Amino acid sequence: MLSTLRAACLTLPFLLGAAPALSQEKDWVQAKGTVILADVICAEISPRRGWQRLWISGLYQPWLSVRDNQEGWSVDDARYARVGAAGHRGADARALEPYAQYKYHSNVAFGALLLRVPSKPGVVLSFNKDGVDYQLGAQEWVDFRINDTGQGDNGGVLSLCVEED
Repeated sequence: MLSTLRAACLTLPFLLGAAPALSQEKDWVQAKGTVILADVICAEISPRRGWQRLWISGLYQPWLSVRDNQEGWSVDDARYARVGAAGHRGADARALEPYAQYKYHSNVAFGALLLRVPSKPGVVLSFNKDGVDYQLGAQEWVDFRINDTGQGDNGGVLSLCVEED
């Protein structure tokens, strides 16, 4: 049953035309650790993989939930503590300032969770706190990534869920 649900959720967006055309460059990978339960889809977003797509087309009023009581991720796992959705702050943020050219989004904290959705093309959303509850609205998919382009020294994982309201 679960494999049938998973196949349906992965196939449906392609039937609706959500997949990029063959001539377009694909800049995302499928999110890892995706779990599908009735009206909840969860994933673990890696800080080493760039944009990671989570298909949510079966949800009509989806909410994104990122809990603040998790180990989190870091833009440099050997030097800086792991953080949540808001990214590195305080002394770590100041220490990272000389490396600002490695931010994906220059106006957002290093290590922040970034997301994009098809209903807002070209817009990248971020959050200023670690615990997140955000209404996504009806979407076919949502992409997530860490705000860092130099991903080789990143570590950890950020767990999140998208669930029906």
